[in-house]
Amino acid sequence: MKKTLGSLILFFTVSLFGSSLVDYSFKVSNHKPFVKEAVEIEFVATQLDKSAVMFFELIPHNSKDFELHIVGKTDTKKSYHESKTVYKYRLYPLKSGKIQLDFDFKVLEASDDAVDKFYTGNRDVINPMATKDTEIELESLVFEVQSIRDGVSLIGDYQLDVDVWETNISSFEQLNMTYTLQGEGYPSKLQTLLPEIEGVEQFLELERHKNGKDIFHYAFLSKNDFVVPSVEIKCFSPKKKKYYTLKISKQNIKVASLDVDNLLDEKDSYPTTAFDWESLLPYFNGFLLMLSGFIIAKLDLMQYLKKSKKQQNPMHKKIKDAKDEKSLLRLLLSSHENRYRPFIDELESSIYDNKKCDLNKIKASLSEL
Repeated sequence: MKKTLGSLILFFTVSLFGSSLVDYSFKVSNHKPFVKEAVEIEFVATQLDKSAVMFFELIPHNSKDFELHIVGKTDTKKSYHESKTVYKYRLYPLKSGKIQLDFDFKVLEASDDAVDKFYTGNRDVINPMATKDTEIELESLVFEVQSIRDGVSLIGDYQLDVDVWETNISSFEQLNMTYTLQGEGYPSKLQTLLPEIEGVEQFLELERHKNGKDIFHYAFLSKNDFVVPSVEIKCFSPKKKKYYTLKISKQNIKVASLDVDNLLDEKDSYPTTAFDWESLLPYFNGFLLMLSGFIIAKLDLMQYLKKSKKQQNPMHKKIKDAKDEKSLLRLLLSSHENRYRPFIDELESSIYDNKKCDLNKIKASLSEL
């Protein structure tokens, strides 16, 4: 029993103060934290003088030596003119050695009439609630912060998991991997887990949640086999006073080459060329010469021919709307037409071999087919 009581006293260091107006105290979870270890701080103020309505205002001083986050504030009334306010903070020291946290504490007193006018919204009241303000000096909170090793990326108790949907893919198929980092401790500042991989297009979307969970969504595109490197994150647990490393093994990805020509079959493939209306123009020209201007004006056959020509080339609009090399490459592959093969090769060289190509020139050439 004595041992348990002693542990509680060591964990909660309570500083008690007093005045004729208010009783107030600090409660601190740890005065000797490690760098970036969370320290819980609670400040309680209770009204003593019951001659007026009383409010409390606590404002912390900023410092580059720590991060301070307000966790919550609660106001309660035990009885008439007996207010109690509790402030809760979480402090993360950012350097080793001695650091100091200071607050400005103010007691605001107001009469019942002033409070009634303020809350009823009397339009004749120009000023805010009239209060008598009393500043009370608080003792500084002092911490002796313990250092940690260099190279540590996470402080706290974390775990890292990975989901790999597939390790065998084909060319132009996207590989998806999701890393999930979660736990308790100093919030992670990691922006990425993987370096760039040579010859591989890499995309990342990071979801950062308030509950200490970070989700790294990776997508990869490659023409050849590649390796997703292993992940190692050095960590320190202040609770266990222990260093540890989060590890994810490397992933070997097999990429099967895709031969577009072999995907075509006689039954389902489209014809290599569409019906060419322009081949009929000489016949139409001869016919038009035999018709009168009246018939030409009424039927407007040339306009009809232009519409037919546009309708039989819907691919041209899709080609024109392609925003980049990758979207144009997907469009050409989906058409299953051998006549696009030279342009497909040129786009592949641009995307995967970093060879320069003129996208507008390719679009212009395609539109002439």
